[in-house]
Amino acid sequence: MAKWNFMDQFHAVDHDDVGLVTGVAKGLIAAGVADPRSIYATGHSSGGLFCYRLAKQTDLFAAFAPMSCGMVKGAHTPADPTRPVSILQVIGDQDKSFHGSTNPKVTMYSAAQRIDLWRTFNGCAAQPVISRPSEAVTLSKYSNGEAIEVVLCEVKGEGHHLRRDLRDETDAIALDFLLKHRREQKPVQGPGSPRSE
Repeated sequence: MAKWNFMDQFHAVDHDDVGLVTGVAKGLIAAGVADPRSIYATGHSSGGLFCYRLAKQTDLFAAFAPMSCGMVKGAHTPADPTRPVSILQVIGDQDKSFHGSTNPKVTMYSAAQRIDLWRTFNGCAAQPVISRPSEAVTLSKYSNGEAIEVVLCEVKGEGHHLRRDLRDETDAIALDFLLKHRREQKPVQGPGSPRSE
């Protein structure tokens, strides 16, 4: 299959990509290859959409960096039992999903809407800290004072595929963002404790 299964009943076959990815991550942790506090996800287009699905449905990841993608209304909207998690969205202001989209199978939030949803869910401040690493790139960062951040990385004049130099720049920004976040240790669960998936 050429695309990640970012929501149920979208593709012809509903592959369990969430199970696949979480199974691989848990296997690496169990083998001592990966630090359970430093598991990250990023992806472009349908891979970015899949990041939003993982953010809503799993609690293995320390942070996410979806790239050049939308976010599906309903399927990706954070709600209990989703846990707060840091997210950086990279998107060109000419991307097809920047302003959101609607078709018979799926409706996408705009970039501003998805950032606001996760900002609100994570309890981040309403006003961002804005920085401009370069002429084409603007970062709007929302924080909650407890190491959770939601960041919009907007790339001026770019569509679904960023120009090579801008892709390199935003990849570096995303990598720095991911690596500075670590997942909180889960408390030891006793008998009768609620179980995380």
